[in-house]
Amino acid sequence: MALPTIISFSFLTSVIYIVRSIVMEKENRLKEYMKVMGLSQWVHWLAYFILNYIKLMFLVLILTVCIYVMTTESDPSIGLLLFLVYAFDALYFSFLISTFFQSGTAATMVAVFAWMILYFWEEVFMSMDSGSPYSQGVRMLSCINPNVALSFALRIMAQFETQGTGLHWSNIGKPTSPDTKMTMADLFIMLIFDGILFMLLTGYIEAIHPGGVIPPTSGTAYINDFDIRDALPEIRKSLGLCPQYNILFNNLTVMEHLEFFCKLKNRPWSKPEAVNILVRLKIDFKADAKACTLSGGQKRKLSLAIALIGGSEIVMLDEPTSGMDPGARHETWTLLQSEKHNRTMLLTTHYMEEADLLGDRIAIMSHGELQCCGSSMFLKNIYGAGYHLVVVYKRGEENYADTLDLLKRFCPDAEMHSSVGVEATFLLASENRPRFPEMFKYLEGCQDSLGIESFGVSITTMEEVFLKVNEVADERKKQEDNDSLYNMEIEQDLNQLKSS
Repeated sequence: MALPTIISFSFLTSVIYIVRSIVMEKENRLKEYMKVMGLSQWVHWLAYFILNYIKLMFLVLILTVCIYVMTTESDPSIGLLLFLVYAFDALYFSFLISTFFQSGTAATMVAVFAWMILYFWEEVFMSMDSGSPYSQGVRMLSCINPNVALSFALRIMAQFETQGTGLHWSNIGKPTSPDTKMTMADLFIMLIFDGILFMLLTGYIEAIHPGGVIPPTSGTAYINDFDIRDALPEIRKSLGLCPQYNILFNNLTVMEHLEFFCKLKNRPWSKPEAVNILVRLKIDFKADAKACTLSGGQKRKLSLAIALIGGSEIVMLDEPTSGMDPGARHETWTLLQSEKHNRTMLLTTHYMEEADLLGDRIAIMSHGELQCCGSSMFLKNIYGAGYHLVVVYKRGEENYADTLDLLKRFCPDAEMHSSVGVEATFLLASENRPRFPEMFKYLEGCQDSLGIESFGVSITTMEEVFLKVNEVADERKKQEDNDSLYNMEIEQDLNQLKSS
């Protein structure tokens, strides 16, 4: 029977498209991002259903017209209902396949393979049933495959059409002959059952395999006295997030992004606020441009604008300036410095200059553990080497030793850090800071005798603090590993003594 094959392959392209579009949202982290920003899971799946089911309606109408032309004695509304239910099954079959994958390419290949399995299952079963009919129970069980149920339904319609009576609502519960028990009503029930089964499996797998959003193994956090474990909807209203990667819809404009995510956070939409943020980020001229046309730096700015829109009181920024040129980075720093007075901002960065400039309190992690937390000056005092005195000598008159002797009169712990050409760097302990004015005055008086062209002083940078913290953490980790190994060796020796 050629018609079931044509219908099956006509739905194949739709199945591929649906599976790929859903999984690509996961692959691009859009689904995860929207859930974090407040999108309910049931709303997400409902949107998928409405959008894709409407698209399938065009195919359903074409097939209904074809059936109407081919079965002139039957009620066309039965054919319409048949294809509507079959489209529902195909849609939820696509949803079910999409829950297993994070890669669009892999999902597409498996979707084709799975749909072809259903097709060959139907072809083999129907050909064997035509030669030697199966029992009613076996037939109904095989109708778990929607293609088998569809094939039986089309066979029944053809048989009623051949008898001249046609298929109507009055006889859908009647078999086509005394030799068979299967009716059109049975097939409608099985098709509906298939759809419900696929729906339940989709919901179950989505619950145990959420696709990117991983629950915490232990512990909790409180935001505005709300526990993140049971009050996320309330928390999301005041939360803004700028992820490390640009998670954007290619076909939405910059302004549409801001409006969508503002309403997703359940915050009042204000176009003047959106325009103000875009102006301050200097991407207002791109307000009506689609995201796919933006440069990398402009996409980062849009991601930052999404985090700030709606007056979010708590803003989490993950590498907000990565991929920006120096000019754009400084513009972003200026915006964040002005905004941090009205919001609580948590920012992660690998730019030490950025952390030093923006951070009221800076936390450094190493080996998965928090190593220190405090203001920039506090950390520099604890982990820094003090001050760097950079001395530039006149060429050919580099007098490092005499300069160091002079410095030690005021800073006994002074030491030479490095020398490159006519430039030398000396380390001065911070506890000697009260004697710096006197030392600099004396150094100025000795410039000619020491051959000094110029000199300058600077405090330890955050980069040096970061390296020092990591060095301390590495030493501690190494010591812990050695202690653990030593304890294991002792335990093994004790076990050997006990066994002997």
